[in-house]
Amino acid sequence: MHLALPPAQLLSLADTYGLPLFVYDGGTITRQIESLMHALDVPSLQIHYACKALNTIGVIKHIHKYGCGIDTVSPGEIMIALQAGVPASSISFTPSGVLTEEYAFAISKGVHVHVDQFHVLDWLDTHYPGLEITLRFNPAIQAGGHSKLQVGSDGSKFGIMSHQVDAIKEKTQTLSLRITGVHMHLGSDIGDSGSFDQAYEYLLTIARKWSDTIERVDLGGGFKIPYHPQDHSIDMPAFGHKISKRFNRFCEEIGRPLT
Repeated sequence: MHLALPPAQLLSLADTYGLPLFVYDGGTITRQIESLMHALDVPSLQIHYACKALNTIGVIKHIHKYGCGIDTVSPGEIMIALQAGVPASSISFTPSGVLTEEYAFAISKGVHVHVDQFHVLDWLDTHYPGLEITLRFNPAIQAGGHSKLQVGSDGSKFGIMSHQVDAIKEKTQTLSLRITGVHMHLGSDIGDSGSFDQAYEYLLTIARKWSDTIERVDLGGGFKIPYHPQDHSIDMPAFGHKISKRFNRFCEEIGRPLT
């Protein structure tokens, strides 16, 4: 679909807001949110927008208005989300390789944190005993529109590696931290749903290790959208049906509904 605003309207917007000016179609954003919500049929669904993609207050307000939480990677993004009116309970913090001061900032604001490094677990256990956290894992699957976007591939710095899983399980058993979630992110511009199938099975296998405390399984995102008229995208209804069925079966296997 090609959308163009009349020149007079663009000039009027420029007079009102000044230049440079970027204009986003709220209707398109809403339709994308609704397509995800309608595609997934699970006991409890939470969709978080990774605001590193675009973190203007207006866009974040609009996305939250339609039922989405916000995922952040920095204190600055946390502050923007809070200023946009998003409650801390709907914000997650998913950094990699940051200073512990940034974790402290997120926790001080009441934001749920994701962790993928051993030393951070030790630090959190010392300073915030009993804290509920999510662990981020790397499924070692190459997926994404470009090598620089394949953050879930083998060798990427993002997430706990497969050879570290047993060690991280043993470590968490010695800590007071409560593991309430597992998370992964394959990459961006992913057009092959098969990559998600493989990674999802891996993440559910990981989730079983903390089945007594886990409350959520975070599949990540990165679904391809069409940038050009002949471009393709993932068939979200078919994909959503498939992963919803698998997730619901997993919930039955562990004996309770998850998010």
